[in-house]
Amino acid sequence: MKTRQFWYPLPERLIAQHPAEKRGSEKMMVLHRATGVVEHRHIADIVEYITANDLLVVNDTKVFPARLIGEWPDTHGAIELLMVNAAPMDADDERPSMTAGTDSLRWNCIIGSGRKCREGQVASFGPAGELKATLLKPLSGIGMWQVEFSCDRPLMDLLDEFGRTPVPPYVKREGTAEEEKEDRERYQTIYAREVGSVAAPTAGLHFTPEIFAALDAKGVRRVAVTLHVGPGTFRPVKADNIEDHHMDFEAFTVPPETAAMSALTGKVASPLGAKVPSVPAPKKFPVDDSMFLYRATAGKGVRKTEIVRGPNIATVPKGVPLAASYTAVCAIKVGDKITTDHIMPAGARLKFRSNIPQYAKFVFEPCDPGFHDNCMANKASGLANVIVAGESYGQGSSREHAALCPMYLGVKAVIAKSIERIHRANLINFGIVPLLFENPKDYDKIDAGDRLELRGIRAAVEGDGVLEVKGPKGTFRVKAELSERERHLVLCGGLLASL
Repeated sequence: MKTRQFWYPLPERLIAQHPAEKRGSEKMMVLHRATGVVEHRHIADIVEYITANDLLVVNDTKVFPARLIGEWPDTHGAIELLMVNAAPMDADDERPSMTAGTDSLRWNCIIGSGRKCREGQVASFGPAGELKATLLKPLSGIGMWQVEFSCDRPLMDLLDEFGRTPVPPYVKREGTAEEEKEDRERYQTIYAREVGSVAAPTAGLHFTPEIFAALDAKGVRRVAVTLHVGPGTFRPVKADNIEDHHMDFEAFTVPPETAAMSALTGKVASPLGAKVPSVPAPKKFPVDDSMFLYRATAGKGVRKTEIVRGPNIATVPKGVPLAASYTAVCAIKVGDKITTDHIMPAGARLKFRSNIPQYAKFVFEPCDPGFHDNCMANKASGLANVIVAGESYGQGSSREHAALCPMYLGVKAVIAKSIERIHRANLINFGIVPLLFENPKDYDKIDAGDRLELRGIRAAVEGDGVLEVKGPKGTFRVKAELSERERHLVLCGGLLASL
């Protein structure tokens, strides 16, 4: 098929530079396929054309402020960077992936600069240069590079402060704060949930809560998929034949319930209210254990057997029972949305994961390179270490080492405004007490290096979980909400110590 078959005149004056004043008031053209009749309506009228038998599939991807304007510190030359997709810290694949979260510090980016880019160059972004980007390697595609960011605060927090919304190239912007505020709100669907797009799924921009309420009342079912839209959506088609146009990779996920129902019906279908055929269980399950070698020592072990470990494999340390009280030091104070990648870097450091004393040297390396040495000095002096954090501490992957290594360094408690569920479970499994501020404002009463008295912490864990902590700026209350099993593990010093 020839590309020229799709050419049509579109005067620039007809390309909207700003959204309609009210979301949902935009025009909508309706083509009746049976008759060829064209109607001009408004998007709110779409309710008339969707029936109760239809399934509405929406893309819940969320646009983030992925465009950065900065400079090369050595020349003060300008650089513009567009973050395309997060790259796994330990992978070389440049294609978009859903396994690398937005908390990753390694990204595939498009770079615009007047100078020739080379590996190892460092660019800085932000009013005070608080975000650095190191060029790692060029990728396929014009201007595409893999870069690694370094910052003292969560990357997404910095993007919220000084990143810019990557609107389409045909939408002109002067870079004003008013324009950015408008784009943050309106270049986003109302159901956007999963961060990762550099372009909005534009058809969905016009839906409003009122339209969805009308569709719900009509009995229209709605499911979501996640497809992170990349910059390829704006790539001009230059090939003579449509089939020769190169399409960029885009990562997507489909909820398992939607995928299962679609597989059963042969089309995209809603799992809600569906009749799922029953599958009868077999009367007998075949068992094939012919590959097992049974010995007299099976399940008993062999006494005095020597375990030979390689040079980079060390014994996994066990926790010790929770003491009655601790005199502790605030070993580090971090802000909101600290990820497990901040706590326990992966990438090149992951090779030490079987050697906890060595791997622990890199705990909080992106935030405080001296954290390990300070903790070990406190531990040698008989002081416990405490981590103080803001909201949503421990985001990201379920990295057990982000609790195991701090436990080895003598961390006895994490005091935070909130702790993510999976990381909280890991802390408990390694005997670290997860404590939450009763009053989040008490976070401001602690500074890094402060001495903290955790008097009666064991009794608090055994009781209602409430503990009064004494610091240089006064006392404050924290609480550990633990189940019976969790309480037992913390008191024992963790899961391994409880066995």
